[in-house]
Amino acid sequence: MAQASPLSSSSSRLGEWYDTASAVVAKAFNGHLHMGYWTSSTTTLAEAAEAMTDQLIARTPVKAGQRVLDVGSGTGRPALRLARATGAQVLGISLSQAETDRANALAGADPPPPPGGTRFERADVMALPYPPDSFDAVWAVESLAHVTDRAEALRQIARVLRPGGRLVLADGFLRSAADRDDTAVTTAHTTFFIAPVITLAAFTHLLRNAGLPPTTITDATDHARRSMTAWAAVVRDHPADYIPLFGETGFRQLLECWARENDLCDVIGYVLLTARRTATPRVE
Repeated sequence: MAQASPLSSSSSRLGEWYDTASAVVAKAFNGHLHMGYWTSSTTTLAEAAEAMTDQLIARTPVKAGQRVLDVGSGTGRPALRLARATGAQVLGISLSQAETDRANALAGADPPPPPGGTRFERADVMALPYPPDSFDAVWAVESLAHVTDRAEALRQIARVLRPGGRLVLADGFLRSAADRDDTAVTTAHTTFFIAPVITLAAFTHLLRNAGLPPTTITDATDHARRSMTAWAAVVRDHPADYIPLFGETGFRQLLECWARENDLCDVIGYVLLTARRTATPRVE
């Protein structure tokens, strides 16, 4: 097992927030911590969350014996689903020690054991404690949303990803630079500890500079937006669970934002993106 690097103070604070937040939020998403993928046949948030995980798996061309790094692995359920589907060895990392402990317990109790094995440890994407070319694929599912220096995070990912390896990314993006100061963007930033949201063009620029040119880009906003509506209903019905996470002001702002025709998804889109690591990063 690699020796994890010390976490920065901001990473430690985010990890401590997730110590509590992940267990609360996961109740609504049936153990997942990411947006759902809705179709005409989807009826529940739990179904949508698992369907989104399956969308990620479909974009991850790995097989038994290969290695995948899940950056921001949350509860561990998506990583376990990936391992069962492909037989790959999956290592999930989180800033939260509580998440890591719960995910390892889940992996140990998951019958039958995934063919490739799955384990979790505490580590920071800003200082990945793994040798170069360690992984055949990397997942970053809504985890880079918390990272201010995305360029460095992507360089770290490119370093540990073997040449030709695949990055599978799911995240929010700013639909227009003109919306940067929109109330919905400010609410996301302050309530969810989100870093400043960037446009899809800015995202792809950072990827190319890191030696990770995109291979597929899918705007999945229309499939994901119902997740916010469904989760809003849960939050409204369980204020005692969510006010400690967001604070009284954040809780009120969040519900006000959702009440305005789902403003978060009108301003912030949702992308499913794959990229392939080139032999050397681009230098400008």
